[in-house]
Amino acid sequence: MATKGPGGARKDGRAATQLRPKELRTSTLTQFDGSAWYTQGASTVVAAVNGPMAAKADQEDFRRCVFEVAVARVSSAPAAGGASRSLVNLSRQEREDEDSELEQYLQQCLKLLVLVEEMPRCVIQVTMNIIKDDGALFAVAVNAMMCALLDAGIACRTTIAAVSLIALPSTTGKNLGILLDPTSEEEASLSSSDDAAGGIAQSTFVFALPQSGGGLVASKVVLPQQLRAGSAVRGMTLKELAYLEAVGERAAKVMFEFFRNCSAPLPEEETEVSL
Repeated sequence: MATKGPGGARKDGRAATQLRPKELRTSTLTQFDGSAWYTQGASTVVAAVNGPMAAKADQEDFRRCVFEVAVARVSSAPAAGGASRSLVNLSRQEREDEDSELEQYLQQCLKLLVLVEEMPRCVIQVTMNIIKDDGALFAVAVNAMMCALLDAGIACRTTIAAVSLIALPSTTGKNLGILLDPTSEEEASLSSSDDAAGGIAQSTFVFALPQSGGGLVASKVVLPQQLRAGSAVRGMTLKELAYLEAVGERAAKVMFEFFRNCSAPLPEEETEVSL
């Protein structure tokens, strides 16, 4: 899995368990009730929220509010033709499939997060614009959405934070190796590597604020065999999955600290997670 530079450091200079630099700007889109421009490394997502507002008759639920989630990407149309255009179209279809999965994931988080019973017969619209995807997209999107919900003043049960990790085979015979907050290059290595050093799994965990009880809210774990066909890779044991979740929970605490400090970046030494 060729994702490290000289000296064993990752290509972007981070330690294996270090988050990328983060930036948050809220209330930047005045036409929405709440918005957040969130950047983690080069991955950037703009989340916008409208509502709660009266739902249309065909979507109204007298017991709770409902959600409309839309995911879009900022991209340019290809100028190439022939085989090049076919490759671009395939990539576009893959992105559309991923965006549809992301919409469902965000819907799941919203249903668990928002106090839906307090807003019957209402709808909350969430629009996610992916400016750039350089890895950990699901985690970045969840964090952007959470900040936009807070900016809009939506009543929530808690605050959530999401982190993404890649699990690597152990080099010590004990715990898994970890790549926290992977870049797109590191994610691509997971799905294409066929050697023994390849990744075991990629995961996204969403955690609740510890002060409100904490705990896992949602998760997404993808094994390499789900990313490439015909590969002989091993799965994960329950113990390994529990370890991966525990590392993610410690990383989420760094995210909560960042949220508390709003757009003030954390010192570099505070973005690394101890194992």
